[in-house]
Amino acid sequence: MPRGLQIGYRNIEKVYFSNSDAWSFWRDWYQGFLDGEPLDWELQRRVALIPDADWEQGPGHIAGKIEEIRAEFEVEQAATTAKSEFEKPASLAAAQAMAMAMAMAKRMSANRDAIALCTAGLLEQIAEFRERIRGDNQLDPEFKERLLAFLDDLSSRLSELIGLLPPDPKSLDDETGEKGVRWLRGFKHALLDNAREYADPKNIAGAAIPTGIILWCTGVGSMMGMPVAGTVVGGLLTGQLKPGKAADDLLKPTKPDVEP
Repeated sequence: MPRGLQIGYRNIEKVYFSNSDAWSFWRDWYQGFLDGEPLDWELQRRVALIPDADWEQGPGHIAGKIEEIRAEFEVEQAATTAKSEFEKPASLAAAQAMAMAMAMAKRMSANRDAIALCTAGLLEQIAEFRERIRGDNQLDPEFKERLLAFLDDLSSRLSELIGLLPPDPKSLDDETGEKGVRWLRGFKHALLDNAREYADPKNIAGAAIPTGIILWCTGVGSMMGMPVAGTVVGGLLTGQLKPGKAADDLLKPTKPDVEP
């Protein structure tokens, strides 16, 4: 690559690609062509066939859709290359997918009761907030519609999680673990990328998503294995961080260093 393009691409990586998880797929997609090892064509085809209505909702939304497709594709690849968990997988990707599914099944089994209770309580909070927003006639109609759609999507994802939890924790298997991996990837993007707009205190009073919903969503995600910033948790435990500030920090996008 010519030097000028190298410098330009490094700047794009720092200022654009590194700014949010929303661009991780596109970074991998472009880097694959640079390295002469493009992403699997079937995966690219599935991404290209995402409906236009989803693309029009912005990079955060489409990133969640892509991660769901990518996770499902990886699981399919793992199932194809490994007939059972006792056989040696044919590729590193298959081994990683299988290990993730097994780890998720164990995590969901250990935290099953807590996940179910916290998720049920969270659904109640979201339902109450949704009714308040629905009855607020002072909100901008377009913003109100988008906020209600976001809350419905969040509730749907949480209800799906409860549906993944069987009555007996011992019956959790790797197949459930695979579904849990796919669920977490979609939920992470729905929460961390899409919630920022609706949690902004600059919104009309009472229209910003309550701090409790953000923190409880993050808590459910952490029980499923979603990384949480240690500084935020530490600040809450020591009383050096208020809940509102903690919620803001959890939703804050990563800011890349910019060269002078």
